[in-house]
Amino acid sequence: RRYESGGMSVVGDVATRALDLGKTLNIPKLGRIDAYVEGNANIGERMSAELSTRVDGIEYNSYRFEHIDAEAQMNGGEYFATVSSADENLQFDMSGAMNLDLESPTYNLSLDLYHADLHAFGINKRDTLSTLSMNVGFEASGRSIDDLVGELSIADVEYQYPGNIVTTDRMLLSMYGEENFRAAQL
Repeated sequence: RRYESGGMSVVGDVATRALDLGKTLNIPKLGRIDAYVEGNANIGERMSAELSTRVDGIEYNSYRFEHIDAEAQMNGGEYFATVSSADENLQFDMSGAMNLDLESPTYNLSLDLYHADLHAFGINKRDTLSTLSMNVGFEASGRSIDDLVGELSIADVEYQYPGNIVTTDRMLLSMYGEENFRAAQL
């Protein structure tokens, strides 16, 4: 739909059943996908868009991941997205935001990994028990890696394998500095 101001609006949806995404994208480990995507966009002086995705199933490395949902919004240079998985072997909630409109763009990411069975989806084939959970947070600002300032936090890590559980409380990587001085601290 076109507006008198020169802008336009687009609305649409798409559904796939057993689309061989790996073959289409020439990625051998990627298989078929069953998904539904709907979205809308307003294109004009400032672009905005919203997208919602439900993945009923996607194959990767011979494992079929199920029950993945994602939402995304964009308004000019501001972006926000969430992804969640309720697969029996991969449960997580992730959210992220970026603001590229600022002089020093900002980036925020949060991942709550409740359960990942690394054996079930073929990452650890040796151990029949291989599970991971953790929380990850990332907050930073900067135009490039040369002026990035912020923190990466990995907390409450628990890795379980036959006969043992490895845990950590918190690891923090801080990046800081000024124009002629850059540093990182773990």
